[in-house]
Amino acid sequence: GASTTSGLSDPIVVWNDQVNRFIVGDQDVDNTNHVDTFDIAVSKSASPATLTTADWNFYRIVTTESGRNADYPGNFGWNADAFVFTLNQNQAGSDDEGEDDFPDEGSDGGGPSASGAGSAVQVVSVNMADLVAGNALTVGSNLFLKDVSGFSIRPTVMHDSVPGDPMWLLESTAGSDNKINVIKMTDVLSSSPTFTTYSRSVNAYQGVVQPQDPGGQITPNSGNNGALWTHILKAAEFNNTIVASDQISVSSTEDDARWYSISVADPNNPTIQDQGNVSAGDTNYVTFPSVDINANGDIGMTYLQSGTGANQFVSMYVTGRRAGDPAGTMETPVLVQAGLSNSTTGRLGDLTGINVDTDGSFYAGGEYRLGGVNAGLFGTEVGHFVLGTRPVVTAPSDQSSDEGAAHAFSLGSFSDPDDGPWSVDVNWGDGTPHTTFSAASAGSLGTRNHTYAEEGSYPVTVTVTDGTNLSASATFDVTVNDPPVVAGGVPITPVEGQDTGPVAVAQFTDPAGPEALGDYSAAIDWGDGTAPTAGTISFAGGVFTVSGNHTYAEESAADHPGSNPYQVTVTIRHDAAPDAVVSTTATVSDPAVAPTGGFQFVAVEGDPSATQTVATFTDPGGAEVLGDYSASIDWGDGTAPSAGTISLAGGVFTVTGSHTYATGLGTPGDFGNTFCDADPPSYHKPITVTISHEDAPDAVAVSDAKISLKPGSAHLASDGSLIVVGTPGDDTIVLNNVGSTHDTATVQLGSAVLGTFTVGPSGRIVVAAMGGDDSIQVAAGVRVEAVLYGGPGNDRLKGGGGRNILVGCEGDDTLLAGNLGDLMVGGAGADRIVGGNNNDLLVAGLLEDASNTEDDRYDDLVAILHAGTIAAPFHVADDGAVDRLTGSAGIDSFYGNFSGTGVLDIITDSGDVVFDI
Repeated sequence: GASTTSGLSDPIVVWNDQVNRFIVGDQDVDNTNHVDTFDIAVSKSASPATLTTADWNFYRIVTTESGRNADYPGNFGWNADAFVFTLNQNQAGSDDEGEDDFPDEGSDGGGPSASGAGSAVQVVSVNMADLVAGNALTVGSNLFLKDVSGFSIRPTVMHDSVPGDPMWLLESTAGSDNKINVIKMTDVLSSSPTFTTYSRSVNAYQGVVQPQDPGGQITPNSGNNGALWTHILKAAEFNNTIVASDQISVSSTEDDARWYSISVADPNNPTIQDQGNVSAGDTNYVTFPSVDINANGDIGMTYLQSGTGANQFVSMYVTGRRAGDPAGTMETPVLVQAGLSNSTTGRLGDLTGINVDTDGSFYAGGEYRLGGVNAGLFGTEVGHFVLGTRPVVTAPSDQSSDEGAAHAFSLGSFSDPDDGPWSVDVNWGDGTPHTTFSAASAGSLGTRNHTYAEEGSYPVTVTVTDGTNLSASATFDVTVNDPPVVAGGVPITPVEGQDTGPVAVAQFTDPAGPEALGDYSAAIDWGDGTAPTAGTISFAGGVFTVSGNHTYAEESAADHPGSNPYQVTVTIRHDAAPDAVVSTTATVSDPAVAPTGGFQFVAVEGDPSATQTVATFTDPGGAEVLGDYSASIDWGDGTAPSAGTISLAGGVFTVTGSHTYATGLGTPGDFGNTFCDADPPSYHKPITVTISHEDAPDAVAVSDAKISLKPGSAHLASDGSLIVVGTPGDDTIVLNNVGSTHDTATVQLGSAVLGTFTVGPSGRIVVAAMGGDDSIQVAAGVRVEAVLYGGPGNDRLKGGGGRNILVGCEGDDTLLAGNLGDLMVGGAGADRIVGGNNNDLLVAGLLEDASNTEDDRYDDLVAILHAGTIAAPFHVADDGAVDRLTGSAGIDSFYGNFSGTGVLDIITDSGDVVFDI
């Protein structure tokens, strides 16, 4: 019992599992005389029957220090060797519990001597064996007192300590900080124990604020009397893991319970391995937390809670965590006893209590506000609890799926001895919403469908939560593959030796939906033994196209094994999807040969020509044997094409041939201006050469055939015209009628008769004298239109009984008209032009076309004759010589330079129409 000047406070009851004894202690403080003692009772057995000396050993330990008052023993601690408690030794006359200046990590805590002024923490160590045996306690023998600097340093309950282990103590700052001290005490049962302090960083905390309930502040803050502060309240150890509790604040309107898990497996380097807060939210106050730990690593906690909300009176709660729970968390708290009234009287105690039983369960005690007639007073509640068993979730085997495809995934199974119902959450690992559902019983979780949008590896987490809000998770992996693209080949028909240019060889679609072009690639094996090349991929209309360029050296042919056709293989790759391999064909044709035409082929009507070149060509694919080529020549005269002869020299192929153009093939209109030439009249026909090379496209070259008439000849043309050709010398050409006929004439060249010919109904007589001084005369009995060309030289032309066109050409010519109205063109030279007995056209000079080119063309002359005048596009140009024009009878038209500058032409009669150029 206490003396008349002292009082008892801070009672503590614990079960010491090292010695299987109850230990009870309280503080006997005489603040008047400054004499402090600490009373301890130790049960003599695990089940004491009485509270007397029969069942208990009683001790009184003097803790007096000069000028100080002992206070706040807090919780007991012990290891295999010693029973340890601590007291705050405050300077006499002050209850200032201050803030700790933390010693540096690794330093010896030391501390002031027992007689020093100021405040300190007194560490009391008692030999455990003597305490249990009831032996007397003697300072320096089996009882040791040592002061260290600090504040409310808490000893640890070392559940599984062995002899020689250190004692661990913990300390936090009474105010705000982000570290705690873990203190190792060695040589516990000695007068000079060693204290090594390890400062460890933790989550930041603030000094606790005074809790409130609906009626306001619970503990009046009068000179710290009854005020709360932040400090370690309880520490316990199992399997080298220390758990400790503290009360902190996170704001001016919220207190939380802070817990720490500290590994001392390495006694020289304690480490914070987990920590967390138990919070009831803003305007709620969680205070006086106490923790313990069992052999399984499960942590039990109890605490008080109040708040300013309705009915949030001071109440007692328990919570805890199993070793496998998520880091930093406690399980959902359970209300043990609800408070029933506001705190109007008295103050909260300094602690709650919790101890672990040998079966791993927890006993907890704490205060709450009574109701009814005891409203405002505190009651004490004791609870016994175990932590619920978490479900055990068994993950299924890893699974796979295709991108974009719905798939039913097995979710595994679970077992749980606790009651349901159970909620199941499936996190698919791809950022999509979780799948949730309920399970009525343990066992298989079945399957659930999910579609992954992208390929890759995804961790799927299945979490099962039971009816007590305990949960467990298991994870399996899903490998999502890109499905292979769906592809098809595109046949191609390239040409040997030629770059195909960008040509499509395959097309494909992506069943998972089109992605960026860079996610695809393609390789093309062209099937000809060359190295594969990269394909170019394009996208349009939902379809990808693979294109490439290639040049085949050989065409598809039986003499090139594997070429007819070439097998083209396209390999398409898309991320991790299986390659898509498609085949197509390339049928390679020989290239068309490169032909050259424009050659001049000369021939004479009626005579076989010489063998001449009509075309050349080269083979872009390389020269092959002559037998691989052929040439067909269309001579342009309507006859059947003939085969050309092909030869090769210097890489160039030459096509030659010969041909006979039939006499009379050329009609007068074909000869152009050649009737006035010194050479035989000629005309042209196109020669079309078609060159074939195996399967290659045919190539065509065009050359020109110049076909001349034979000098000294006469023949009927295909239009019925009679064409007579003189010689390069001086010729006399006479055409006489035969008997009474007027369309049949005998042609005489000099003394030679060239033949008798009947002119067709639409034909005319055409005579080309060629060079020399020639005489051409058509008898009056020949009444067919005649066109007479003198050619170079001084010629004499006399028209016949039909209408006539007389063309002097070059030289000093004499032109004599017939009697039906003729056209006479002198041409270059000093000409004498005489009209007949009708209306004639007399031209002194040159007849030109719109391009100012001399025009002696047969068709143009015939058109002017029948028009009876010279009009656009034709006109007359001065030849620079004096021409003499006589109209004779009829109204004639004279064309010449009669009054201009230069040499003037002469008209020898009048009464005619004059066109002065």
